[in-house]
Amino acid sequence: ANVTFDDTGIIILTKSKHELRPTIKISERNCSFEGTKDIVLEVKNAVSANVTIKAGDQVAKTTFNDKTTLTLGNIVDENNMVYVDIEVKNAEFSLERHLHYRKVTVIDGYLNIVNLKPSYLTDYKLYYWAWGGGSNGIWLSDYTVQNGIVLIDFSNKPYTGFLLAIFEKDYVIADINTWDKNLVKQTGNIDTKAKFYDATNF
Repeated sequence: ANVTFDDTGIIILTKSKHELRPTIKISERNCSFEGTKDIVLEVKNAVSANVTIKAGDQVAKTTFNDKTTLTLGNIVDENNMVYVDIEVKNAEFSLERHLHYRKVTVIDGYLNIVNLKPSYLTDYKLYYWAWGGGSNGIWLSDYTVQNGIVLIDFSNKPYTGFLLAIFEKDYVIADINTWDKNLVKQTGNIDTKAKFYDATNF
């Protein structure tokens, strides 16, 4: 038998012939964005595809066939959130996806770290490890916090990349020019030219 996995990565074997199950391909899921955000949806093996966009009391519904682009950000709720519900069907099967997106307002002149857990600022020591521009790496903590957003000014620094890390609150880094493996947790690499970094999953 030749077996091909679809976008879900799931194969279901049955004794009788069934229709192919619907699939949904989503360009980006559950992220933060500035301004507006285009989300591309593609469905296969479906006869109907319904999308509901919810932001507070405002609800917009639409249908599409194979592919559509949603532009988010024109309406948000009081928490700057937009919720997207997707349902696709064929004669035998249905599939649903429930997504959420957060619109952020960035402060110009800084790289904005948004959706950082407050405990990382109160119960731990937050540092960032920066590199590039002639530096092999250095631990820094020169940032400011405004309304829960961590602001880092890279405008006069040579660094091209960095990552965030938390240490125990009373821990002291012995050598700021050497990677310290005693960190509690770290992010992946972040480009210093980005306007913001969504720390939800950090």
